Amino acid sequence: MARHLEAKHSDKPEEANTLKCPKGSKERKMQLSLLRNKGNRAHNNKVIKEGKGLVIPRQQSIKSAKPGDYLHCINCEGYLKRKSLWRHMQRCYLSQKPGKARNISSPSPL
Repeated sequence: MARHLEAKHSDKPEEANTLKCPKGSKERKMQLSLLRNKGNRAHNNKVIKEGKGLVIPRQQSIKSAKPGDYLHCINCEGYLKRKSLWRHMQRCYLSQKPGKARNISSPSPL
């Protein structure tokens, strides 16, 4: 995927920003995954609109499913089955969850 972006799409700003990240870094992998999901989502929207073609989910399922059985994650734009989307949303690597640490102020001296 990265090699294709370097060869064919390095002139586009979003792809160029992804390629600036160090190779093998967590940030680069995350950005490449997001770009892949965005492309798959565009393809899936076209398939659903035209009513023909194959939907590309983020994770393959064992049972066959109709295109209407899938929804996209609002954070990473990956297509997942409706029934498993709630679980994905709890673990999604792009979700903005508040930290577990609380801001506890020290007691004021009396």
